[in-house]
Amino acid sequence: MKIVFRNHELEDLANGIGDYMYPLWIAKKYRAVLRIISWMDSIKEIREISWWKAERKKWNRWDQLWIRSNNQRRLILKFQWNEVVVALVWEISKHYE
Repeated sequence: MKIVFRNHELEDLANGIGDYMYPLWIAKKYRAVLRIISWMDSIKEIREISWWKAERKKWNRWDQLWIRSNNQRRLILKFQWNEVVVALVWEISKHYE
C-alpha cells in the first residue's frame, strides 16, 4: 500500500526527524508499523495482526483505523482507494476530560 502523510510533522517522524517530540519507543514503533503497512495489500491484512489491536471506528469515523501504541497513544490511519493516509499520532490520556 502507498503511504501518504497528512502533514510534514508525521512524514518527518517517519524519516527519524522530530523524535524529541515523542517518547523514543513511540517513534520507533511508529516507523515499524509504517514499514509493515507498506508491505501489505489490504485493510484486512492490517486488522489480522492481533498484537496491534487495530480498531475500526464507527459513525463519523468509519473510514479510520486506530492502532494502539500503548494505553495512551494511537496511530490513526485513513484509507482512500489504495492509499493509507497517516492522520495522527494521538495521545488519549486526557481523552475523557
